[in-house]
Amino acid sequence: MKIKKSFLILVCFFCILLLLNLCVNAESYPEKNVKMIVTWSAGGSTDVMARVIAEELQEVLGVKFLVENREGAGGEIGWVHLANTKPDGYTIGNMNMPYFVTKYIQREECQFRLDDFTSIANIVRDPGALAVRADSDFKNLEEFMNYAKENPYVLTVTYEGVGSSDWMVMKSLEGDAGISLTLVNFEGDAPARAALLGGHVTACSGNISEFYPFIEAGKMRVLGIMSKERLPAFPDIPTFRENGFDILSSTSRGLIAPKGFPEEYRKVLIEALEEIMKKPEFIKKMDDIKMALDFVSGDEYGEDMKRTEDFIKKVWEKNPWM
Repeated sequence: MKIKKSFLILVCFFCILLLLNLCVNAESYPEKNVKMIVTWSAGGSTDVMARVIAEELQEVLGVKFLVENREGAGGEIGWVHLANTKPDGYTIGNMNMPYFVTKYIQREECQFRLDDFTSIANIVRDPGALAVRADSDFKNLEEFMNYAKENPYVLTVTYEGVGSSDWMVMKSLEGDAGISLTLVNFEGDAPARAALLGGHVTACSGNISEFYPFIEAGKMRVLGIMSKERLPAFPDIPTFRENGFDILSSTSRGLIAPKGFPEEYRKVLIEALEEIMKKPEFIKKMDDIKMALDFVSGDEYGEDMKRTEDFIKKVWEKNPWM
């Protein structure tokens, strides 16, 4: 009886030590630099957002958040790497919705799923847009559409990967408008924009934040934005709806970690991000690059992504695109 009682006391003692250790770890986390995997090329919108967040996290938590670009295969290389990384709290990465889920919905052999990751937080939601060079003959969306109808497959449009929101809206537009475009795939929005600026293609399907610097520099013209209403930051740019096309599209960008990421570490990161979201200088910084904040964290973010996954699955079942 005494032995059993002693054993129970010993078990309780070790449980208390474990809980104390978890508390100490949470209070001291992070103790070293944290790697932030970006699954796209440097200079793209996801990369830009990640670097801004990395700087802010470093200021709040006191360690460096080191961005590492692992682009290729439409983000798949980076996401597979992140999914297979030890969930020790020191490697996190980007999440792009809806493009992330389309990778494995359209390709069963894809080596990751949503369940392979831990949700941290969504940061921004970026409306889609269609841009041409500033010296293009197309001054508005109506002219672009009329020409496309009369000249099937002549107009070339770049986008960021098959299954991306950029690609899906162009396919939807073809069906709704009765036009045929030649769609050109690029690994990331930075090379897609470069192709447009170099005069190699007619237009580029992307997100408005990606085009903003080039609009300001007088190098690009946006024909239409895929939001419900005109954006306050771009009051002169009409929506697709205004032109008779019920096209709505946006890309959400956030942070995830490998499955099994310690909950106490996730809480530290979420609290740090919540603090960052309230900083006037951060809000201004994001406004300057025209990325609309849409902060959703923890399990709520995970549920949001699951709803997106369910929606894309239904779209795929009805009309598979590959």
